[in-house]
Amino acid sequence: TSSRAWWKQWYQRRVRGDWKELTDEDRIRLYRAYFPVTFAEMKYPPSYGFQVMGKVLLIISLAFPLLWLVKRFVLNPAPYQMHPDYMRMIDDRMDALHNYPVYGPQMKYYDEGNLKPREEGGY
Repeated sequence: TSSRAWWKQWYQRRVRGDWKELTDEDRIRLYRAYFPVTFAEMKYPPSYGFQVMGKVLLIISLAFPLLWLVKRFVLNPAPYQMHPDYMRMIDDRMDALHNYPVYGPQMKYYDEGNLKPREEGGY
């Protein structure tokens, strides 16, 4: 703060002269010597963004236990079709029947995704 007081005195001596001789930088320094905080810094201090980010992260971190509690005690359990054992059984059954969801028996009519031309005498 002592250097700030020295600069303030030095600029006060400069200001007593002609103001047209002051450069833009001198005017800014003089303004900063008298008013160290701008209006924008008064309204939103430099750490304001970090405060907002910290509050957002706090809310997100508090939401996870709440979501876990809702899933555990409020929501209905998943249907049996979603159980991994059931899904494996369905996959095995479709393999045994050669009936795959995308490329099943109908794939003999297609060649790399394009419909094959109809042969004489049918397929």
